[in-house]
Amino acid sequence: MARIGGQTIPRSTLLLVGGEGVLIYLALLFATVVRLPDTSLAWSCIKDPATISRLLVVVLICVVSFYYHDLYDLQLIRSVAQTSVKLLRGLGVALLVLGVAYLINSSLSPGEGVAIMAAPFIIIMMVTWRVSLRSLGSRTHGMERVLIAGSGTVGLKLIGEIQRRPEFNYKVIGALSERENQECGDLSAPILGSVADIERIATELRIDRIVVSLKERRGGMPTRALMRLKFKGIQIEDPYTLYERLTGRIVLENLSPSWFIFSNGFRKPWILRFAKRASDLLIAVLGLALSSPLMVLVALVIILEDGFPILYRQERVGLNGGVFKILKFRSMRAAPPNEKPSWTGDRDPRITRVGKFIRTVRLDELPQFINVLRGDMSVVGPRPEQPYFCDMLEEEIPYFGYRHTVRPGITGWAQIKYGYGATTEDAWRKVELDLFYIKYLSGVLDLAILFETAKVVFFGRGAR
Repeated sequence: MARIGGQTIPRSTLLLVGGEGVLIYLALLFATVVRLPDTSLAWSCIKDPATISRLLVVVLICVVSFYYHDLYDLQLIRSVAQTSVKLLRGLGVALLVLGVAYLINSSLSPGEGVAIMAAPFIIIMMVTWRVSLRSLGSRTHGMERVLIAGSGTVGLKLIGEIQRRPEFNYKVIGALSERENQECGDLSAPILGSVADIERIATELRIDRIVVSLKERRGGMPTRALMRLKFKGIQIEDPYTLYERLTGRIVLENLSPSWFIFSNGFRKPWILRFAKRASDLLIAVLGLALSSPLMVLVALVIILEDGFPILYRQERVGLNGGVFKILKFRSMRAAPPNEKPSWTGDRDPRITRVGKFIRTVRLDELPQFINVLRGDMSVVGPRPEQPYFCDMLEEEIPYFGYRHTVRPGITGWAQIKYGYGATTEDAWRKVELDLFYIKYLSGVLDLAILFETAKVVFFGRGAR
């Protein structure tokens, strides 16, 4: 399977995107042929590399528009009616973008009226394609059969994660207790027996993957049985690895330091650090230049609603535990002097009306491009916390301090996956996401995060 960082992209998603790209191209090709009166002229036109390039540009813009309308998020799109509405919106935005592009450069156009003529065919073909895929996906044959061996907390949580994500094509057949007649809590999968019978049960039920989630491995691991099953071709893995691939998080519950020590990843070669810093500087300069008119407007509305100051400065913990002053547009009323620090929730009464809007679309964070230029921050990285909360959370959340091994970011994996948090539990989940990002740090992952961040900025959507 393809991956972003260490998180797997389901085959069904890849098939959906690839299939729709082909269908859009065919619809455009059909519209191109229809508008030409002569068959030989049509044939020469569709073979022309320039025509192919123009049609591929239309396909790319349509696919990007559908992505930004959440049409490739299989957790959100569940009904034909919902799909149809989002398709209409996505196609409308794509046609608008294409219209503007053709006004700027007419040579990009595949032909007068081609995109509009193809639009009805695109909608019909895509709805049919999605219904067909859902029908195929609802059949259980061909799904990878998974057995959870043991009653460890992470393994039991994994059952729910698999069942919530049918697009990954896993089916939990059941779980095995570590002792005879052991209770495993309220499970949504049957208890099929004990771990002692793992070889017989796995063979009889034609299991494809075994997830070993024992509370206590010492003395309880059926090593020989697992070895024989491994040599029969059955996949054997720990629950942390599969959980990581499904959710994009490193689950911290009962995770030992040895897992980090022997796990792949967490490498930061000098070329990656150099490229990341160079791209940070480039993006920060471009960001300040392009957003300066918008920043002036934001400053004015802040003054009109709540007066000065415009900017908010606060101490945050950065790379290797160093402290710096973060810059943000002020979205809240000033706190009384010496007030104890507190997290800001979405409904915090201190947030102004302007502040609520600029927080939703992340405009309050534009001044942080200055922090990036100073070297305090990166464009992409873990969100920096206040020293007070860092001291508190290091005592409550294991491995919290390791998120400071990279520069904090304006946006990041935790921000797009979880959004703002106002509790210790929220902080725990965000640390799991931050550690995942640090483990798989790469230019591709940064690019994916920036792409997703644009959805929040332009549409006011994203994890909250």
